[in-house]
Amino acid sequence: MTSPNELYKAPGTNSGETQICDLSERKIKTVLRTLKEIKDNTEKEFRILSDKFNEETEITEKNQAAILELKNATDTVKNASESLNSRIDQAEERISELADRLFENTQLKETKKRIKKNEACLQDPENSLKMANLKVIGLKEEVKKVIGVESL
Repeated sequence: MTSPNELYKAPGTNSGETQICDLSERKIKTVLRTLKEIKDNTEKEFRILSDKFNEETEITEKNQAAILELKNATDTVKNASESLNSRIDQAEERISELADRLFENTQLKETKKRIKKNEACLQDPENSLKMANLKVIGLKEEVKKVIGVESL
């Protein structure tokens, strides 16, 4: 088997050329070793960055799912709030209608009381007029005359 040095020796070459080949071969090996290290380091860094990227992607997907859940919950709360506001508006309308009815009933009761009071006030003068008519007619006087005439 031939050594690598012998392979680089061309027939009829001198020893100076052999040294240059040996030197170049060492440099090439060093460069190859350096390139292999760079490649290994690059692959290692790529794996690390890829893992970080995958982790960040998972976190982002989880966050998106959480955001979607929050959006749905917000929509549910918004719908419930709108429904509640609608019911409150309806209740306020009913309360307003009842307050109006109560006011009307109160006014009606007051009017009825005034009417009764006025009727009572009217009955007193009417009764007193009837009594005055009796006196004018003189029923009591006639009774006195009849009683007086009989007693004579």
